[in-house]
Amino acid sequence: MQRPANIGTDTAYLSSVSGTSARDVWAVGADLTLSRALIEHWNGRRWRLVPVPTVGDFSSLIGVSALTASDAWAVGYKEKGTINRGLAEHWDGTRWRIVPTPSIGTGSFLWAVVAISSNDVWAVGRYEDTSGTDHTLAEHWNGSAWSVVPSQDPGAVGNSFFGVSATSAADVWAVGNTITGLTASDTLVEHWDGAAWTVVPAPSPGGINAFLYATSAVSPTDAWAGSYFTGTTNLGLIEQWDGTGWTVASDPNPGPADNLLGISAASSASAWAVGDYFPAATSNTLTEHWDGLTWTFVSSPNIGTGANELNEVWTAETGEAFAVGTVLAPDRDPHPLIERFC
Repeated sequence: MQRPANIGTDTAYLSSVSGTSARDVWAVGADLTLSRALIEHWNGRRWRLVPVPTVGDFSSLIGVSALTASDAWAVGYKEKGTINRGLAEHWDGTRWRIVPTPSIGTGSFLWAVVAISSNDVWAVGRYEDTSGTDHTLAEHWNGSAWSVVPSQDPGAVGNSFFGVSATSAADVWAVGNTITGLTASDTLVEHWDGAAWTVVPAPSPGGINAFLYATSAVSPTDAWAGSYFTGTTNLGLIEQWDGTGWTVASDPNPGPADNLLGISAASSASAWAVGDYFPAATSNTLTEHWDGLTWTFVSSPNIGTGANELNEVWTAETGEAFAVGTVLAPDRDPHPLIERFC
């Protein structure tokens, strides 16, 4: 367990984490008291708050990707009145600044980002049309501007991206869900080959709903995606790409209900998945580790008696891992949560 930076009222959450080393790690989310995005930085000794540009009536950062100590991206959304728009911010080694993104649909959100190089960055999410239908949204940074790149919408009722990862400019994965009915959805996986986004079949195990919230790619023949599927309760879902197809991997599923919200692979023999599970009525943090052969449940700390959850994880090449999330106090106010494995 690590102590987040002091943000005053401490009513906040952390959504995503990424770094370049175990001494250069970013965590992003939102400060609910100030109604604005929240960014914290770990320098190997402590977490500190970093100033964030103020925009809209409310802003939140949901995804972050660090390329170098002077090149990192964070994405999310901003609210102005009743309108939501995608938000992208860039770190240049000195400060975070807002970088304009295309305005599309009647509302849009950016949920995840991956930086491949300084002139090759992908952000994904969803946008809403005038009828209220959700569509996948993929935006690309070419070093000078963001642009919308057409992506697929296999479901007529609605489609969304929640996670993105890449190993090269011609090997990018985006995952999410496609809505198949008023109360049902299937997993959605799309791949960028350097020229176009195409749908790649992925399992949607039993029950009513199946989602993929996160993805992490190690090589063109080794990638992971995770979230959960719904039967009578939620059960963690992990899928693996072997270069030929996506298959469901065995998940420990430690509770009668659990959710996987983040996944990060450092190599083919080391990956972490995080989320929450319910050993009783209140959720606990969930961490699972891949050793190259199997996924195993790893005990992780919890604070107080309120709900604890981890939203995202990042793994350093040294083996250290950082996970961020939220703790709900007895008064139901959210507080930021940071855990470190070393």
